Amino acid sequence: MAESWCWLAGGAGWGVPLPPSSALGLAEADVRQTLRLRLGGRDPEADRDATLEFLQQASELAEAGAVLCGALGHELGPALERLPLGSTAPGPFGADAVLHVADPAALQRVWLPQLDPAPPRPAPVKWQAAGPAFRRGVAALLEDIGAGRLYQANLTVALADAGALPDDGALVLAAITQAHPAPFAAWLRDGDARLGSGSMESFLTVEGGVASSRPIKGTRPRDPDPTRDAAARRALSSSAKEGAENRMIVDMARHDLGKVATIGGVEVPALLELRGYRTIWHLESEVRARLHPDHDLAAILAATLAPASVTGAPKIAATRRYTALEARRRGPYCGALGTLGPGRAARLAVGIRMVLDGGRGGGLQIPVGAGIVADSDPEQEWNELLWKARGSLAWLGRLDALGARKEADGG
Repeated sequence: MAESWCWLAGGAGWGVPLPPSSALGLAEADVRQTLRLRLGGRDPEADRDATLEFLQQASELAEAGAVLCGALGHELGPALERLPLGSTAPGPFGADAVLHVADPAALQRVWLPQLDPAPPRPAPVKWQAAGPAFRRGVAALLEDIGAGRLYQANLTVALADAGALPDDGALVLAAITQAHPAPFAAWLRDGDARLGSGSMESFLTVEGGVASSRPIKGTRPRDPDPTRDAAARRALSSSAKEGAENRMIVDMARHDLGKVATIGGVEVPALLELRGYRTIWHLESEVRARLHPDHDLAAILAATLAPASVTGAPKIAATRRYTALEARRRGPYCGALGTLGPGRAARLAVGIRMVLDGGRGGGLQIPVGAGIVADSDPEQEWNELLWKARGSLAWLGRLDALGARKEADGG
């Protein structure tokens, strides 16, 4: 197969029947054009106009029958609200949004190789150096929450590691789906920039005039001991803090989808469902909306970006605050990954559990984040970041083992 450009794997999450060990996606040769958005970060009005123009162009191509596969970076949300972007420098992926455009018939199913089990990549000791700044950020947000300026905010940090992602997207997706199974595994390439994501969270599904989102808030690590694992599960399901945080995000998702829904058309069919993954427990909810027929994909995306679960409440105030604290662009992380079209259709996951390779020899980024509320503990939130990074380290370990085996075999 030609060089992979955008592949999706992981099972039923994408709404396409995918047998185990397979992926659906595009080869470079099948991409008829690529839409890229690069925001300047100096003129909020110009950034907003550029974002709206980009979304409108993508919407029109989808409505004309194309399928678009790629990433809508986190910064599209702040740009739509004329907010600062955290930095005038480009994000870790270069472009703030990348959508590869193709005919639906160009989507191909490919089989993923079976990789041998391997231990996770060890967490670099240098990661601990990021802890003090993160804890200070949590303390600052707690002060804002105590003063009534915020109710909740998502704070992230980009943990650096050595190495590079291989050019073979099939290897990356095989490592993700075999080491840390997730319903929204994704591989994306744009030039030399690459990313792999093992997301569990559905940001936006649009189909048949209905939009839905399944926000995740509430986390506990899995334990190999069944007794301790059951205790972690019970602790999460009974946590007043985690439940309140999830409900706040549900309210935000209801508000966002309500902007493009029919009157009375928003419902919450699932609230605080407990879901177990290989390394982590999560609380998930679902928000569903009957869409007003006058709204195209551009309007739906403009109403919902950035995903509610990775921003905060109130959304604009929280975004402004964490952007100032982080002082960088998140890029595809905390944005949206997946497909648009054909027609008024979308299947997008929240860009989390991600590894980014900017392709400039600068190593890898493993960005992680935590939701901060009034009773958050800075040390506990820092530990939550490390729990979340375990999933990425698990699949990187399989790639490390494969690389070492190839080197021992002489290439």
